[in-house]
Amino acid sequence: MYLEQFALRHCDKYSQWMQDPELLELTKSDPMDFTQVVQLQKDMEVSESAWMSIVMCRTTNQMIGDVGIYAHEFLAEEDGDCVAEINLMIAEKSWRGKGLGKQIVELATDWAISNTLIGRLVAKIDQENHCSLRLFEKLGWSRRSQSETEWGEVIFEKPLKRDNMMISEKAKEFIQWSRILYPKDASLVEALLTSNDETRLKQMFGKRIAFGTAGLRGLMAPGYANMNDLVILQASQGLCTYALDQIPKFKEKGILIGFDARHNSSRFAYITAHVFLSRGVKVFLCSSICGTPLVVRVIRF
Repeated sequence: MYLEQFALRHCDKYSQWMQDPELLELTKSDPMDFTQVVQLQKDMEVSESAWMSIVMCRTTNQMIGDVGIYAHEFLAEEDGDCVAEINLMIAEKSWRGKGLGKQIVELATDWAISNTLIGRLVAKIDQENHCSLRLFEKLGWSRRSQSETEWGEVIFEKPLKRDNMMISEKAKEFIQWSRILYPKDASLVEALLTSNDETRLKQMFGKRIAFGTAGLRGLMAPGYANMNDLVILQASQGLCTYALDQIPKFKEKGILIGFDARHNSSRFAYITAHVFLSRGVKVFLCSSICGTPLVVRVIRF
């Protein structure tokens, strides 16, 4: 079992789920047709406060269900922590009762700790949904004393602990991996660890930079939350692995890499090219500045 970002290819099956009366009752959801599901997917793709993944079977690539994390302004805590709601659905009946719920919630929780600054997760469970109630009780989530909502839901919550030790370990890992690639970044993080600069270390390692509508975009600085050589290398490795898995004869077809005049654009392009070459993929690398529209035109023609 693994989680896959909600994409257009999932919409047909998902729209079937969202017409199932039993699922709609269990999840307290409104029915959605295919057009509405496609719009939902598009909204999720650009959202900065909601994350939704499809639960997939690793051996058959079958869609099993979904899990979503939704951070809303009205859920902000007085102490500044952002609170997000987690929603889980195991849509395929044949996969229920096999312990998947525990794995999915744990995966989503780990993802939230690593990739967001969410301080607390809450789950709202219908009081008649006994399987889900038992799940969150077994996971050790706290049940609020005054937990029932006006819709008959029971609220569970879990603080997401990001202690200084975890951030420190991430910083040390970053130093180890970036020392050869870009020693300046490694030295800066080492200095922050030495001076115990918790504020800057949390900014750099409290979450991981995420893809948006324009790809990866952020501050050029050390740390997994920012744009730097190591983050580009890791993102390129992930993209290469995905392309090799999804695109037939990808090594022979190859990849075209362009860069523009922005700071470090050419450097990042060369790092990306080296990653793909190391995996045996043919690389076409532009020799000079080339805007994104021109790269697309070269691919087409």
